[in-house]
Amino acid sequence: MVAERSGRRVVRLVERNSGQELPLKGLQWGMPHRSPSLSWNGRYLALILQRGERGEIVVLDRALGLLRPLPLPGDRLPQALSMSPDGKRLAVQLLHRGQQDVELFQLPAHEADLAPGTPLP
Repeated sequence: MVAERSGRRVVRLVERNSGQELPLKGLQWGMPHRSPSLSWNGRYLALILQRGERGEIVVLDRALGLLRPLPLPGDRLPQALSMSPDGKRLAVQLLHRGQQDVELFQLPAHEADLAPGTPLP
């Protein structure tokens, strides 16, 4: 979910059954976040970090605690994200010269997410 903290939008990951907030190591909480998208088991979390006027896409591997940026070509501005269930592809809605497009990015450094129902280490 996206929640307000100190006047900024931040992504929070809350376990549905227990209501417990899960840690998102590596995310910078001082920056506004938006458009979170999870892989099927929650191993990968993609989101947009707002850096000044620009949005930057990052993907957090919760199992390894790694945060990887997804560089965008040219002057494209990310608007929304949707991750594939296995965490290997990311659809990105982009604004470019006043036009909205959707591009699909392969995330080659990612191994497929764990099987559904498998707990993260």
